[in-house]
Amino acid sequence: ATLYIKSHADFNERLASYIGGVGADLFFLEREGAASRTVAAEREEKLDEQSFSKFISEEIDSLSRWYEAHAAEAKSDTVKTHLAFNDARTVRLTEISKKYETVLRPKIKSQRYAKILQRELDPATLNNARLLAWKLYVYDMTDFERVYKSLGHDPLKLIEFAKSLEKEDDPEAKLKAIASKLP
Repeated sequence: ATLYIKSHADFNERLASYIGGVGADLFFLEREGAASRTVAAEREEKLDEQSFSKFISEEIDSLSRWYEAHAAEAKSDTVKTHLAFNDARTVRLTEISKKYETVLRPKIKSQRYAKILQRELDPATLNNARLLAWKLYVYDMTDFERVYKSLGHDPLKLIEFAKSLEKEDDPEAKLKAIASKLP
């Protein structure tokens, strides 16, 4: 309720997810101290989440390009062509699952996060709806991270920065332009 930019649901949801993660980190840090197991686990999960965000963002982009290349098949009126497209899509989704298992899974340190991803990226259950949910909540969080870092890891300054994007026609593009100039 602190910030809502009309007609930019993806931006709003990713910002809320990012700030929620920052808030959780700060809550446990203040409550338990820097040396607590909870804070260590939160840091580990945050690193895993960053790795997953990068991985799934690349896979979503790749799959979007794949869908564009196969748009005619997807819209085909012939049953044979449409069934072939569905089979090819299943293969492509299975490839994402396998790539997770071979590329990202060995790098995930948090067992809780690993269990969640294993269930979510199971070839039998991975589908467009799951991918769209990830696109809405965890897609390419690097721009938020860069801005947050440049603001001295101050969540209030991050919120004020986000509020400054309210009048932008495309707050996502403005965020990306600003973040691209940061180290």
